[in-house]
Amino acid sequence: MTMQRDPGTIDWQQQPIRIAADVKVWPVRETGEPIYRIEIPATHQFFRVGLSEYTFLSALDGHRTIAQACGLVTAKMGRAAPSSSQCESIARWLIDHRLAHFADAPPPRREHLCQASPADNSQSKSILSRWNPFWIKMPVPGAAGLLQYLSRVLGFLFSTPMLIVGTLIIVAALVGLTSRWSEFIAGASSIFDPSNWAWLLFTAIGLKLIHEVGHAIACHRAGGSVREAGVVWVLMTPLAYVDVSSCWRLPSRWSRIGVAAAGMFIEGLIASLAIGGWMLSDDEMFRWWCHHVILTAGLSTILFNANVLMRFDGYFMLSDVMDVPNLATEANQSVRQFLRRWFLGDASWNNSHTGWRRPAVFVYGWSAVAWRVLVCVSLAIAASTMLGGAGIVLSILGLWMWWGKPLVQFLKSMRTLWDTEPIQVCRGAVLGTTAVGVCGWMLFSMPIPSSVRVPVVVQYDPDSAIRVGRKVS
Repeated sequence: MTMQRDPGTIDWQQQPIRIAADVKVWPVRETGEPIYRIEIPATHQFFRVGLSEYTFLSALDGHRTIAQACGLVTAKMGRAAPSSSQCESIARWLIDHRLAHFADAPPPRREHLCQASPADNSQSKSILSRWNPFWIKMPVPGAAGLLQYLSRVLGFLFSTPMLIVGTLIIVAALVGLTSRWSEFIAGASSIFDPSNWAWLLFTAIGLKLIHEVGHAIACHRAGGSVREAGVVWVLMTPLAYVDVSSCWRLPSRWSRIGVAAAGMFIEGLIASLAIGGWMLSDDEMFRWWCHHVILTAGLSTILFNANVLMRFDGYFMLSDVMDVPNLATEANQSVRQFLRRWFLGDASWNNSHTGWRRPAVFVYGWSAVAWRVLVCVSLAIAASTMLGGAGIVLSILGLWMWWGKPLVQFLKSMRTLWDTEPIQVCRGAVLGTTAVGVCGWMLFSMPIPSSVRVPVVVQYDPDSAIRVGRKVS
């Protein structure tokens, strides 16, 4: 029986630490700087560290203590080496994420992919948070093996000749659609007919299934693998998903961009074939169905998959194009630092990006916040409208998952800050209350020309007397 150590009783500087034997590390370049990616193959977890952090962890051979490893790194890197306290923080991080273990302790166990060690309990998600009513993820056993078989059979779809042919088909279909655009738009009103919503739902589910299969095929062809696949329920609507996180092993970011774009390419190709069927067929029923396929594929691609503000295909493509792997995390950090600066007077601004990336990450952060608010409000309204009282309960739970827990964490951080910097907390409370009051006044009291009032006079037709009687000849 292995006893779990209490981190508070450990003299970290005198502890020899060993990197786990199954951990893989390889170098890449991001924004011109050397970066090292770390993978735990058994759990498909990926991490990234800089040159100084990698130099330190490479010195942890199980014989050197943290202090000795820190001294060795300092001798090699000079002023660029991490400090003693930073080395201790790196060691704690390695232990917490089961990338390393104490030399006199057994290596971390990896039997269960989702099993967390006691050190991970503070970072693991609760059961309630994993079952957000707006987003429920359900892996399907055996789906990854089936996708691997399909990838061997259909891998030729992403060969260079097929990509060229598919692109030409998409361009030709778009040109043909523009020539009959008015006719196409005139029939688009059928999407609002409730009697067609069932057909739209089944069409969307089928397209999303093919979309995810496209990701899996492209991932296998590029040299990656699919860890798992299944169904994610978005507002009680089933959508397919595949986990292609193994793309982080790919050395080329353009290969990762290709995998991210594969689903949209397949969906666009299907929509192009539907455009051809809609233009050439005389069967009204078939043309009606093709029209729905075009609308469903086009709208879903624009609103979701190609939307860089959501963590779908467009986001990962933008992240690789900008060469900022943790774009969402760094954008959120940029927004938090801005708010702390203006509301708390915290002048510190930690940003590793320079040049055009720095303002781009900042603008992306605020755009993502605005989009997140819009999506939350829209889903809450849709749930309460479509599901009645149950929808209201789901809306409250979903909003709590997305906004309630961050609010509680914010209040806890303010309580901690009160012990050391009460003036900052008072400043933040005054400015925050003022900002909320101004926004509330603008929303509820300020006149907004959302509707136009025009004085009119209503006149009724003259009354007519209608009598029922028998006609006399």
